[in-house]
Amino acid sequence: MSDLIAFLVITTIGLIISNNVVEAAFASIFW
Repeated sequence: MSDLIAFLVITTIGLIISNNVVEAAFASIFW
């Protein structure tokens, strides 16, 4: 059970980081 929670936490953090990277890339392209 704890492994599942850890997996979800890591996945969520990874998605947040990748979203920030994508937004930064778009910002640098358009601005």
